Amino acid sequence: MDADEHYSEDSIPLIYHMSFIQRYATKLYFSGMEENWGLADIYAHELEEISEVIVDGNHMDDGVDVSTLMESMLPPQIESIEEAIDAQDRAMFEERYQTMIQTCNQCHQASDYGLVKVTVPETNPFAQDFSAE
Repeated sequence: MDADEHYSEDSIPLIYHMSFIQRYATKLYFSGMEENWGLADIYAHELEEISEVIVDGNHMDDGVDVSTLMESMLPPQIESIEEAIDAQDRAMFEERYQTMIQTCNQCHQASDYGLVKVTVPETNPFAQDFSAE
């Protein structure tokens, strides 16, 4: 497909959705670490929406049902992080975010993409201030 062709919603490549998961997960991390719970809640919601798109998209990749893997792995982690956000508990947030990252890597292993290893961000790559004030 040429770069200038447009995708229909059901033909958007999985990597496109995954790149948004990475973007919003990173923004979620910095929001939570700055204890900007309202902003963290926004990014957790965005992660939920994108994971729903992947689940509903019935994505298969080389015989691997990525949608089913996604459904069983990411939404429970997001819900767990939302509990930390609701509690406004930075330590709980950090622990649960780390668990989510581990789960992402487990999913990559299960879908034969073990070379894709995500980590907890160390520096803010965005031109965005995540502080609560």
